Formats: sequence, C-alpha cells, structure tokens
Amino acid sequence: MSSKQHAVFEWAERKAGFADRLLHSQQSRGLVLSGSVIMLVGSGFVSLANFGYNIGVAHLLGPGDFSHAAAAVTLLMLASCINLAFQLVTAKFIARNQQAGGRSHLKTNPEN
Repeated sequence: MSSKQHAVFEWAERKAGFADRLLHSQQSRGLVLSGSVIMLVGSGFVSLANFGYNIGVAHLLGPGDFSHAAAAVTLLMLASCINLAFQLVTAKFIARNQQAGGRSHLKTNPEN
C-alpha cells in the first residue's frame, strides 16, 4: 500500500469517527433537551399548584392562622432535607459500586 493510499484511509477513518461522534452527541443533546423540557414543564406545574394551594389556604385560614401553617410547612420542608440527602448519598454509593454482586446486598428484602 502506498503512502498516498494510507493517507486516504486515515483521512476516511477520521471522518467516519467524527461523523459517529457528531451523531451520538446530537442524540445525547436531544435526550438532554427533551428531559430538560419535561423538568421545566413539571417544575412550572408544581409552582402553579403550590401557588393555588397557598391562595386557597390563606383565604380559608386568614392571616394569623396562615402564618402558623406556613411556618409549620417550612419547618417540615427543612426537615425533609435530611431524608433527601440520605437518599442522594445512597443512590451515589450504589451507582459507584462496580462489583458484580455488590449492589444486591444493599437492597433490602422485607421477606427475610
């Protein structure tokens, strides 16, 4: 094989690799974009529902009682951070475990 043919094959391999990377990056970008849109719509829906709930409860309770209810809900949300942090750390620990049977012993079985 001549050096010219070798150079042509190398060029073709580089172009094929570039096309493959471009195709996969566009698919990944599309998945991320669609996931981001779903999260944005879901977050907007939750915010709207929360706003409606607060307006309804404020009208039912009045200013004094609503302030107590809002303080209680805020304290509950702050306390839920502990549970959320535990779930996040556990999920990361399980995802990083590379051993074949390493994940199975982390799952709890209520029958045992």
